[in-house]
Amino acid sequence: MKQRYLTVPAILLALAAVASMSPNLTLALTSTHRNNSGSTKAKAIDLTTRKVVEVGAGSLRNPAVSAYLPTSRTLDIRKFADAKDIFRILEGKVEESEESAKEHDLGVGMIAVGGEKETGGLDAMGAYLYWFTPRAFPNNRIDGSAYQRAFAQRDKMAPAPGGKKSSGGIGTLGLTSNWQYIGPNNYSSYNGPNTGRVNAIAYDPIVPTTFYVGSAGGGIWKTIDNGLTFAPLSDTWKFLNVTSIAINPKNTSIIYVGTGDLNLYPYSFGLMKSIDGGQTFTNMDTGNLGSMTIMSVLVDPETPSIVTVLADDYNNGGGAIWRSTNSGSTFTKVTTTANGALPNSVWQSGGISIIDDNGGRFYYAVGQANGASPGEFWRSADRGKTWSKLLPPWNTANPMLPVASVVLTASPTNKDAVYVVVFSQQLTTIQKHVLKSADAGTSWTDITNGIDNADWSQAWYDIFVSVATYFDPSNFGLPRDIPFVGLIDLLGSPDEGFTWPSVGFVYTATSKIHPDQHALTLHPTDATEALLGDDGGLYRVTGIGPSTANFKFTPLSNGLGITQVYRLAASTSNPDQVMAGLQDNSTPNSFGDLQNWKGVYSGDGGYCSIHPLNSLIQTASAQAQSG
Repeated sequence: MKQRYLTVPAILLALAAVASMSPNLTLALTSTHRNNSGSTKAKAIDLTTRKVVEVGAGSLRNPAVSAYLPTSRTLDIRKFADAKDIFRILEGKVEESEESAKEHDLGVGMIAVGGEKETGGLDAMGAYLYWFTPRAFPNNRIDGSAYQRAFAQRDKMAPAPGGKKSSGGIGTLGLTSNWQYIGPNNYSSYNGPNTGRVNAIAYDPIVPTTFYVGSAGGGIWKTIDNGLTFAPLSDTWKFLNVTSIAINPKNTSIIYVGTGDLNLYPYSFGLMKSIDGGQTFTNMDTGNLGSMTIMSVLVDPETPSIVTVLADDYNNGGGAIWRSTNSGSTFTKVTTTANGALPNSVWQSGGISIIDDNGGRFYYAVGQANGASPGEFWRSADRGKTWSKLLPPWNTANPMLPVASVVLTASPTNKDAVYVVVFSQQLTTIQKHVLKSADAGTSWTDITNGIDNADWSQAWYDIFVSVATYFDPSNFGLPRDIPFVGLIDLLGSPDEGFTWPSVGFVYTATSKIHPDQHALTLHPTDATEALLGDDGGLYRVTGIGPSTANFKFTPLSNGLGITQVYRLAASTSNPDQVMAGLQDNSTPNSFGDLQNWKGVYSGDGGYCSIHPLNSLIQTASAQAQSG
C-alpha cells in the first residue's frame, strides 16, 4: 500500500494556522496526515483549552498565519525563546526538494532507512518539542531557574525513610535498598551493542587505557581497562547531562566536567572538578557558573592552573568566555579585547594550537549568530587573557547569513593551522562549509569539496570537526592532517580536504556505526586510534589513515548505563520482561532475559505497553516513523 506523508512545510503551516486562532497558546502536535484527496490535515492540542483542533488546507490561506512564519530561518535551537521558535526550526530543517522526494517516492524531508521511512532532520526536533510543551505549560518558555530552586528545596528536605544524605555533597540518595542496572544489555539498534548518546570523551594523556565518557543523560563514566568495564562517577549530581570533559595534562587525577546538554535543556549547574580521578567532585565557582552549560573546557598545557571555559546561559540567553588562574576555584568573565567588548554569544566550540618555537600558543573560540553579528570567531595569543576578533571565514553570502552551528579544532601537526565547520540558513539560502586556515585564522581556504552533499539535516544537533595525525611514508614519515567531520555520518578526508569519503557508511547496507555523530577524540600516543561518540554510544576506531578500507569500529557501549528512556513497560507476571522506548535507539525488549535485549521496532522509540493480563500482547511506537 502506498504511504502518504505530510510534508514538513505543510506541518508548520498547519500549526501556524492553529496558532493564529489563539496567539499565546502552547501547542502539542499530535498527528498529521493527508486524506485520500491529498488534502493536508493536522491535529494539535491547545494546551490552554485542552481541546484538539484540526486544521485543513483551506485554513492555511488565513492571512493571520503570516505572523507566525519566520522572515528568516536560523536553525539556532540554542536561542529559542518559546514554542513558536521550535516550529520555525521544524520548518527550516527541510532540505530535500519536492522533486527529489518524489524521485525517491518519499515525502519532502523524508529519507529511506533500511526499508523504513524516517523524517530526516526532524526526529530529534520532534522529540524535543514533545518534551518541551508540558514543561513550558502554561507558558511558551521553560523557566530554567525553577529547576535550580527545586533542587535547592530538595536538599533542605529530610531523607525519605530508610534514605540518607549524599556523601558527594550534591543531592540526596534514595532508599537504601539495592538497585540493579537491568539494561538494555547486549542490545543493538544500529551497529551495536548500543546504549545512548555520548557527548564528550577524554583520554588520560599519560595512561590512555583510562578514559572518561560524558553522556547526554547518564552522567560521566570511567574505565581503567581500556573500555572492558565502566564505573559511573556522577550518580549523586543534580543532573546527569555532560557536554565537555578536560584533564590536567600534568596531573591526570584532576578532571574538569562541563555540565549541560547542547544548551537545549535547563539541566545545567556549571563546572565540576575532581582532584582524585573522579572519586569525588566539587561544583566550581557556582556564583558565576552555577546554572550554565559548559560547552568547552580548555586547560593550558604548560600552565594548567589556567582554565578557560565557554559557558552558555540558558536562563538569560547567550553566554560568555570565563577564565581562571587558580585551577577553577574562581573565574573572571573575559571582557578585554582588541576590538571592544567580547560579545554575549552562544559560544559553541574552542581549541588550543600546538606550541610554537617560542613557547606560545593560540586559543580559539567560535560562537553562533548574535544580534547584528552573523557569528563570532575570536583568537587569543596570551593564553585566553585577551582576545581579538577575526573576520568570520564563513561570511561569503550577501547578505551574510546568521550562523546556526559552528565548531573548530586546531591542527595537531601545524601550529598555525585551524579548521572550522559551519552551518547557516536563511530562508532558502543555505551555507555548509568546511574551512581551513594556514595562518592562525587570518585567511581561509574553503575545503568543502563535496562534503556539502552529505546529510547536514541535523547539523544544529550533530556536528563536530576533529583532526588525526598521519605520518606519511611517501614524505619521509613527516606528519600531516587527516580531518574528520561528524554529521549524521562520519566523513574523513585522506587528502587534507580535496575529497570527503564516508567513513561510517551510515544508512547504507555496509553501515559501520550508529547515526548522529557527536565526538571524536584521538588517542594521545597512537595516531591510528580514536574513540567515537554518537547517539548509539561509544566506539573504538582503529586503522586510521588515508585508506577508509582499513578503518575498524568496535562498539564499547555494553555496561554504559546512559540510555535515554522515553517510556517504559513491564510485565505483571514476569519481572524480567521489560520493554522501553529509547532516544534514537528504537524499542528494545528483554523477553525475560535482562542480559540480552532485542529490538522490536525502530527509530526513536515512544510509548510502549505490555498487556497486564496477557503479556503476549504488546505495543510499540516510534516518533516520525511509518512503513
